[in-house]
Amino acid sequence: MRPFVELGFSPAPLSTVHDTTFWWRAEGSPPSDYNKWADLVHAFVQHCVDRYGIAEVRQWYFEVWNEPNLYESFFRGGSQQQYFELYKVTVQAVKTIDPQLRVGGPATSNFNMDQERFRNRWPLESYLIPF
Repeated sequence: MRPFVELGFSPAPLSTVHDTTFWWRAEGSPPSDYNKWADLVHAFVQHCVDRYGIAEVRQWYFEVWNEPNLYESFFRGGSQQQYFELYKVTVQAVKTIDPQLRVGGPATSNFNMDQERFRNRWPLESYLIPF
């Protein structure tokens, strides 16, 4: 068994909206500084490589955020364009360690209680992120 690593939720000092989600008080907003976010991601992934070895970590999957289309809870205050920028800087941070590391996203939610408000919020063609 291998981990599926979600690179998501901002640490409180980088959060743009300080309104917590769930009992663990997750800061579900985009980071205020994408360079600091990239540094954090790089340090974390490098730690994983140092601890478990590059051959092992190459077999893991890294996901950039989870359900960013749920903008009122999991990407609070963020836009689709902000997610795309977050995705880009996150992938770049991971790939500078090793281009063979696997990074994907977005894992979006299909749960929308208010279908009219969310309709076409994240159209399918928006998932095709050139990188």
